Amino acid sequence: MSPQPATPADVPPTTVPIANETVLLRRVHPNWFAGEGANRTITSQAFQDSADGTSMSMHVERRLIDAGLTAFAALDGFDGYGLVSLTAGQLRAEGFTIEWDPDDGDGPRGQAHVVVHCNKSSSRRKHLRDACVVVAVP
Repeated sequence: MSPQPATPADVPPTTVPIANETVLLRRVHPNWFAGEGANRTITSQAFQDSADGTSMSMHVERRLIDAGLTAFAALDGFDGYGLVSLTAGQLRAEGFTIEWDPDDGDGPRGQAHVVVHCNKSSSRRKHLRDACVVVAVP
């Protein structure tokens, strides 16, 4: 994953623009993978909104690193989940908007939280499935 300029930890994340080259991480439920073992592949279900109707949740990798965490911190407390990455530019190219959504109850990881808005049509979700990089397979 490409390095990005460090952001001072004391700068509120909502004031820092999210550049197109920013790597975003998506936690992926094990049911959103098809196949077995090393041959598992991601399904487009991984890019739908949450079951409660809230927008798709992701984490900014650089913000995790600046907090002394790794990309895998996005998986803490979610045993059996996978992890994929996309850049903000890839999401925007599909018409998505990205908004900071810090979760103060989730410690340093929560400060890296963003939500992704857009009508997540089947074709858009398939484009994201094809573009994402699988970081961790459940």
